[in-house]
Amino acid sequence: MKHVVLLGLLTAPAAGCSTESDDSTADATISSSIAAAGPVPFVAEARAMTFGTKDLAVASDEELLRLGQVVCDGLGIEGLGFGRVVQRLVQSEAHPTTTEARAFVRSAVRNLCPEHASAIR
Repeated sequence: MKHVVLLGLLTAPAAGCSTESDDSTADATISSSIAAAGPVPFVAEARAMTFGTKDLAVASDEELLRLGQVVCDGLGIEGLGFGRVVQRLVQSEAHPTTTEARAFVRSAVRNLCPEHASAIR
C-alpha cells in the first residue's frame, strides 16, 4: 500500500507541470523534461537494462517500481549515499555489475525521486 501512495504522490506533480508556454522555448523544454520523467519512463528504461542475473525485461511493472522505490528509500529515508546504494545492489542476489547498478540508480533518481539528484555522482 505504501508504494501505491508514493507512486500517486510522485505522478501528481508531473501532471501539473505539463502545460507549455507558447511564448518561451525554454519553458517548453523545461516542461517537456519534467513530463518525460516518472514511473512509465522508469519502467521502460529498466526493461531495456541488463542487470546481472535478473532479466528486468520480464519483471512486472510493480516489481520494477518496487526496486526503484527501494533505491529512492535508500537515498532518502535510510540516508545512504550513492555508493552504498550501488554497493547494496551489486551485492544483491541479481549480482549486477557496478556499471549496471549505477545506471539503475541514476534512472530511479531521474524518474522516481529527482529530489535526490544531488546524491548522484
